[in-house]
Amino acid sequence: MQGKDDLEPPTPGEKPEDGGEKSEPLEESASAQQVEPQPPETDPVQRLNEEKAQLREKMLRIAAEFDNYKKRTQRDMRDREERAKADVIKFILPTIDNLQRAVEHAEKANDMGTIVDGIGLAEKNFLETLGKLGVTRLEAVGQVFDPALHEAIAQQPSEDVPAGVILHEVHAGYVLGDKLLRPALVVVSSGKPKPARPQEETGGEGPEPSPGEQGQGEEN
Repeated sequence: MQGKDDLEPPTPGEKPEDGGEKSEPLEESASAQQVEPQPPETDPVQRLNEEKAQLREKMLRIAAEFDNYKKRTQRDMRDREERAKADVIKFILPTIDNLQRAVEHAEKANDMGTIVDGIGLAEKNFLETLGKLGVTRLEAVGQVFDPALHEAIAQQPSEDVPAGVILHEVHAGYVLGDKLLRPALVVVSSGKPKPARPQEETGGEGPEPSPGEQGQGEEN
């Protein structure tokens, strides 16, 4: 017979004892058990050769593009130079026409003044042409000598012009904007001439006789 203790019902919240432990599933699904295929390992030497070939192809393509760029740049530079030369020549052609007309009139003219006027007109036209190109003639005479703009070939004393000021211009200088094309060749004043040194006093005695005069005196 069972006692009272054996017949007591379990208290609330208490799990009945189980004679055996509940087993958990240990097997994985078939899909999880499948192993993903690994790609075959490539040869390191083969991989380096492929990278080398790709880099070589890339370098050849860059070199070809740079060569084309260099040729295109050189062609553009030549075109700009030719256009610049053509523009300058167009400006100079009227001056050449004026010089030719001046020569024709000089051959027929009997008055020298007419020839001079024709040459002066051609010079004026040429200077105007240079002005259109941005070239300016330097004014040198009367200016203080500036080694950045002038080139002195001589110095000359002057009563009126102070030292360091330009007296004469041998040939003109020209600038293009702020760029010096040719310095002016000039003669610079050295200031007032130095006074002549006075003759030394002889102490009241006359000049010494020459050897011939001395001989004649002895004979007398």
